[in-house]
Amino acid sequence: MWSRKRLIHAAETRALLARLRSKGWKTEAEREETIHRVSAIPGLEAEDIAWLAVEQDPSLRQAGLNLLRQFPYETAAEAIFPFLGERAEAARQAAMQALEGLAGTAFP
Repeated sequence: MWSRKRLIHAAETRALLARLRSKGWKTEAEREETIHRVSAIPGLEAEDIAWLAVEQDPSLRQAGLNLLRQFPYETAAEAIFPFLGERAEAARQAAMQALEGLAGTAFP
């Protein structure tokens, strides 16, 4: 029974993250509600949400950084590193800014 419940939870999580990726909302309130629901998901890994920190949408990027701050810097940075290899310059710059934002004053 536990595995079935876990699968349902995983499906809900995937649906919420897919809604964020596709920007599937009509109003700012719906977007904020979706972000709030994602932030309330227990057991979310840094790799699951790192893409938010390099989004072009400033509110999603800020939400991603806020979510990643819950993790140790090393874990969050490791989740962002793959975005440094992106072809798009904007994605690489966003990844560097996210790393700098997460490190705070400790960033060289």
